[in-house]
Amino acid sequence: MASRGICDLLILHGPDASEWCQYLVSLFGTNHHVQHLDVESYELCENIPIPKKSIKTFRTCRCILLLLSGDIENIFDNSEVLESLRKVLRPPNKVIVLFCGVIDKDDFTISFQDSSKWKTLSCEDDPELYITTVMDTISEDSGCGSVSDTDPESGKDQLAVPMTTGNLLTIQPERIRCGVCRTTFVIFVDFGIKKASYLLQILSEQCIICALTVS
Repeated sequence: MASRGICDLLILHGPDASEWCQYLVSLFGTNHHVQHLDVESYELCENIPIPKKSIKTFRTCRCILLLLSGDIENIFDNSEVLESLRKVLRPPNKVIVLFCGVIDKDDFTISFQDSSKWKTLSCEDDPELYITTVMDTISEDSGCGSVSDTDPESGKDQLAVPMTTGNLLTIQPERIRCGVCRTTFVIFVDFGIKKASYLLQILSEQCIICALTVS
């Protein structure tokens, strides 16, 4: 858990990646291995540089996850906004780039000198990889050699995140588009755990459309 006033993960995104941001916030908030993390988000708008009052949040957070979408890519053409990004996307070891609808670029050095040191993810990667990459970055920031953290309020160590958690959401925004009819099968695997139950929620931006308990 982060210290007071310092968030663990800051998600930086453009307007066109707001659904991806919501998905990631939900992903980190519902998985019991990492729900102790303090996750915040910042939407970068066109032609508006990051204000000074927000720069402190970027500098003190432990990990920055940049959702590189078309809107963010277009913002690179604005020199003032680009310069504000250069101020906050450092040190490079705490920056992760998730490509959202943008072709993977091998070299950002034209705009960002240290971008070769950034970690990269794809929208096609499994959620487990998002979790482990963020946790590895946070552990590097804290100087720990393993993916773990300590809750200062309880004094208890948080469990390390396993490579395969088995309970992460795998239906991602890009894979089911709004307005397009799809038949979706959700398969629950019985591992022989007695009295096990699962909660399935179908969400919209305004409310819970459906909530089912499967046992």
